[in-house]
Amino acid sequence: MVNDAPGQCAADGDEGVRLSFHLVASDADISSRSDDSGHDEVDSELRIPEDALDVSDLDIYVFARSQASAGQESLIARYSRGAAGTVIYQESPGVYTVTFGIARSILDEISADAASDNISFRILVVANTAGAGNLTLSADTPYTYSQILNLLNDKTVDISSLYTSDDTDSDDAADVFRADAKIPMWGTTGFNVSLSALKYTQSEMAISIGEIYLLRAVAKVRVIDSITGRNADGFPYVASAAIVSSRALALILPAGAESYVNGSQVHSANIMDADTPLLSDDAFTYRLGKIPAAMAFDADLHPDATVRIGYIPEQKIDYADGNIEAGLPAFRIRMALSRNADGSISYRNFLVPMKAYRGIAFDFGSEILRNHIYTLSVNSITPEVLTVKARITPWIEQRHHINL
Repeated sequence: MVNDAPGQCAADGDEGVRLSFHLVASDADISSRSDDSGHDEVDSELRIPEDALDVSDLDIYVFARSQASAGQESLIARYSRGAAGTVIYQESPGVYTVTFGIARSILDEISADAASDNISFRILVVANTAGAGNLTLSADTPYTYSQILNLLNDKTVDISSLYTSDDTDSDDAADVFRADAKIPMWGTTGFNVSLSALKYTQSEMAISIGEIYLLRAVAKVRVIDSITGRNADGFPYVASAAIVSSRALALILPAGAESYVNGSQVHSANIMDADTPLLSDDAFTYRLGKIPAAMAFDADLHPDATVRIGYIPEQKIDYADGNIEAGLPAFRIRMALSRNADGSISYRNFLVPMKAYRGIAFDFGSEILRNHIYTLSVNSITPEVLTVKARITPWIEQRHHINL
């Protein structure tokens, strides 16, 4: 093995401890649970891009300190694309193992002057960021956890990278989202282990240190066509839907990243340029992709219902331009009303701001939160108005197991 600054891998002649991560993004490893506030969570509907990990765009930072020492953990190892001494392979569909080395001399140095050989570790994982999580670091700087977070603090991902550029007639999810699209994620966890146990751990007797739950850096938005009582020709119905967003860039880190507790949901947003006024002219529009109803997590869907989904960054839910009728973000819904005598279809477009619609406020809150799902159900239509229902649910976080 070779050194990879700052002190990542065991050098030649310095037998290292092998650190192994099991990254799991398969159906079998997802379980229902509640978040830290007791809200029921729901599972993903489209495994790519919602759960997939790009193993060539994965950055893992490892920090450690002696428990007898004050202060924060310092960076002792990292894995990133092309890191020397790193092995990564796919065990089965959706299951990956990343293994790399930590020089034993680094661990000895951590505990050299301490009264205890117990070591506090912290793992930070950044995934699917198009390289934004792959920091350029100085080999001579002993980075702390806070310093690495500060370097990641302004890193963003443009969510337009999730969508295809071709505005085809099809709004099927396969045509709306890029085939290689993967949602940016972030997670961290801490654990304690004794140096003696760590040094003499063998791969067949790995120490389990639990799981990292990765937070997606975006929210999901959904439009469900729940209209009943259609006519014999199937009208009316939702022909297409889009989301109008005040932001295109998603910050990688959540609000309160330094104090974030592994497995918890966020309850405040980390918004890019949060103080910038919402302006309709500066908004971004993203198509929603249609998925089969059988893939939807809703247990009470009508047999004729259709579901469309998309993704947006965290942002305020407010009025744009100070205009109560111009709230952002907003659902843009195209309704097919009837078939004309010449065979053409009569359409009408509706804009439904997430703040309020026709003077009736929704309960979406004041901010779009990452790793949450915002659903608008279209239940009926009059010539001028849609009857809609709104709800918000936390999204199950991705669970990744770690062994030493």
